[in-house]
Formats: sequence, C-alpha cells, structure tokens
Amino acid sequence: MRFSSAVVLLLAATCVASPGPAAAPVIRLVVYAPPQQDSPVHIVGIEHSHNEIQFMLSNTSDRAVSSVIVKQVIIPPPGCAASPGHGDLAGSGGRFVVLVGPNGKAPLDWSAVHYPKMLVRGAHAWGTPYLQGQLRIGGVYFQDGTTWPAPIDRSEPGLPFDSELVKSAARNCSPAPDVAAALDLVDINEIVFERGSSQASDFDAEHGNIPQLHFRCTLEGPKAVCRMPLETDHTAPPQPGAPDQK
Repeated sequence: MRFSSAVVLLLAATCVASPGPAAAPVIRLVVYAPPQQDSPVHIVGIEHSHNEIQFMLSNTSDRAVSSVIVKQVIIPPPGCAASPGHGDLAGSGGRFVVLVGPNGKAPLDWSAVHYPKMLVRGAHAWGTPYLQGQLRIGGVYFQDGTTWPAPIDRSEPGLPFDSELVKSAARNCSPAPDVAAALDLVDINEIVFERGSSQASDFDAEHGNIPQLHFRCTLEGPKAVCRMPLETDHTAPPQPGAPDQK
C-alpha cells in the first residue's frame, strides 16, 4: 500500500511539473509618422481599414494639393534582428492622387502598398520580434503646377527619419532569441488580418504627440494572424479640447 501511494504521488508530481505547450511567438509592429518641420503637408493621423493603412493629411499652405509622394523606412531597433545583414528597407511608397484644399485636411488610402504585410515580411526576414516603420511626405504637387521641394527629390531615404524612435524601441526586443528561432523554422505563406481586441496598452505615450499605429501578429505554423486594434482614436495625437482617451 505504501509503495502504491508513493507511485501515485510521483505521477501526480510529474504531471504538475510538466510544462504546457509553448505560447505562439508574437511579432509586434508599429508605424510612426514623425513630425516634419519643412513640408507644407503633414501626416497627422494613421488609421487602418482591415489590412490596409489610411493617413489623415493636413495641408498647411494656402495652395490646393493634387498629389503627394510618401517615403518610408522599415528597420528593427538595435539588437533586435537575428539577421542584421538585411539592412533597412527604404524607398518611396509612390505618388498618390489626393485633393487637399488650402489649409484643409483629407484622408489618403494607402491600399496599393499593402504596408502591414510588408512589415510582417520584413520581421520574418530579419528574425525580429519587433519592427518599426516610419513614414513621411517626400514630395507635394500643387494644383497650380508648383511642387515642394522644387525640384522633387526622388532619392531614397537612407536613414530613419527619427533615429531616437528606433533607439528607444530597443526595450521591445525581448525575448528575441525565442521569436527569432521560431521565425527561422517557418516560411510564412499566409498573412491573415483580424479585428482584435483594443490594443490601447501598446500606445507609445512617451511619444504620444506622434501619429502611430500598433498591431501584433501571432505565428500559427506557416500562417501569421495579425490583429489590428479595434480602437483607432489611439493612432493620432490628442487634439486640443478633445475629451480624454480611455
């Protein structure tokens, strides 16, 4: 009887000590639009429509805008990437037709770029649990035929538009080895976007004056399931006189 009791206790202890299934690796992705002092058009808000991104543009000039060029940089913070040899992904997101009246605002749908999917692919290539994208206006075409700058600068950006944003995000890299190992073992062949629960906790309050959008992707085998936040009021800086965001 004593022997049987000991076996039962040993089996029970083994069951309790056995670790459960490992949690699915999660990639955190964030998009910022750092302030620009020189441009007549500014990105003042970032929202999402399913798996695409939409900007709110503000024209601070007294001339009507007919189109803009958007430039981008995608880069992991220092120490995040398991494969740092990939460098950064920089380039022009293209020229987009958007009509913005003098001192007016208008939305720009960036649907042709599939930017959220680009971020997921970049995180997979770098083997990083956190990836940051930065956007800015690279050129403005006015309806009167003039441009900003004159002439338009078509060179590719070589550095982050705001290097401090990248450096300050290094704390988000842990646990990089676990996620990097998981990313190295899979070939992401499907990216699915879902409306997840509110991700207000991801909002970067330290840089709360900068338009930003956060989302997470869980690796489920060869599929990345990305959940965009339900709330979009956290993607833009608080407006003067607006009620406090909860």
